[in-house]
Amino acid sequence: MSEQWHQDYVQLAFRIDKAFHKHIELPYVDYYYGPPEWRAQVESEPEQEPIVLLRETTTLLDALDKQGFDQHRAAYLSKQVGAMEMACRKLNGERFSLIEELHRLFDISFVWTPEVQFDEALALYQEALPGKGTLADRLHQWRKQHSIPAEKRALVPGIVERMLAEIRNRTLSLVELPANEGIGVPVLEMDDEFGGACWYQGNYRSHVEINVDDCIQRGVHVQVLMDALCHEVYPGHHTAYTLREHHLYREQGYQEEMIGLIFTPAAVIGEGIATTACEMLFSPHELEAWLVEYVYPELGIVADRADVAKIQQATDTLNGLWGNAIFMLREGQSEDALRAYLAPYMRQPHLPFWQLPFHEGFGFVEPYGKRLMQSWLQGPDRQQTFRRFLAEQWYPSQLVK
Repeated sequence: MSEQWHQDYVQLAFRIDKAFHKHIELPYVDYYYGPPEWRAQVESEPEQEPIVLLRETTTLLDALDKQGFDQHRAAYLSKQVGAMEMACRKLNGERFSLIEELHRLFDISFVWTPEVQFDEALALYQEALPGKGTLADRLHQWRKQHSIPAEKRALVPGIVERMLAEIRNRTLSLVELPANEGIGVPVLEMDDEFGGACWYQGNYRSHVEINVDDCIQRGVHVQVLMDALCHEVYPGHHTAYTLREHHLYREQGYQEEMIGLIFTPAAVIGEGIATTACEMLFSPHELEAWLVEYVYPELGIVADRADVAKIQQATDTLNGLWGNAIFMLREGQSEDALRAYLAPYMRQPHLPFWQLPFHEGFGFVEPYGKRLMQSWLQGPDRQQTFRRFLAEQWYPSQLVK
């Protein structure tokens, strides 16, 4: 019976994906490596209205209890299908508070981050980057000083290859990867404004893109390139997709793993893994030491004595601003009020992005996912815990301490 349930689950996801592309020009399905005929059937169908899709989610959810799944797997799938239902409700024109949307789409609870935490982040920046001029100027200069010079663009493919070799070796000390796992040659150009993307293709293979030119143009610290590779590849998205295909889909027959859905609780867990990936391999000082030895000389970068650990901590803390800002925007605050709120913390609102349907949730997913993961990755068993995050099914409320 579960075979039919999984086919219905996959095909409903593709029908929602069709509606997303029509109404908001966003993908809903992230990856798929299941039976091609399941997808082909939906592609040949006329598009269904959101109200029809909503009824399908109700039917799918009602049938879940009859599939004989263990309690944890059933809870995980109920949250996934519940998120599909919420997406259909939004596509159907229903309106919800931001708090309800976050709960039902992503299984997360919004909590206002006190401004005192952001003030503490600014103090960390001040300690890490002493000197003259405004803090914003010092931070910008520090990042630019450690950025990839435009004239050294031709060296980047070799540097990326070196970085990938290092992080793959370090990842192999954490987990065992299948023998035919790999990503091929990463594409270092993107039309998209985002920093990187991992397109999982199944059979332990991914296509990876990194927007190197955007990093060069914006003068960001070269460690952002390493972080993007950890985020997208080792031990981030590609590694998680690979291990779940191996351990859950192939070994245990979890057919739901053959498809990845973006606006669901699973996406929060995936981004939590990806945003903590780099620090699972390096402490901030270890990463800086590696760059000093293997990257900076080739790019002509001279390292300074800034406290990179404090800078990273401050940056992570200030990312919590986006949640407050999005909440203010949804509560009717003006754009000018939003800019005034963010200005002391050297942040600019992503207004065009946040004002599009479904987009505002992305302001919460990465910071919230990272915060959840970090609370579990502090003790002596952090590597074992991270391995479980990579290879098992989790949902956000399960991790709330």
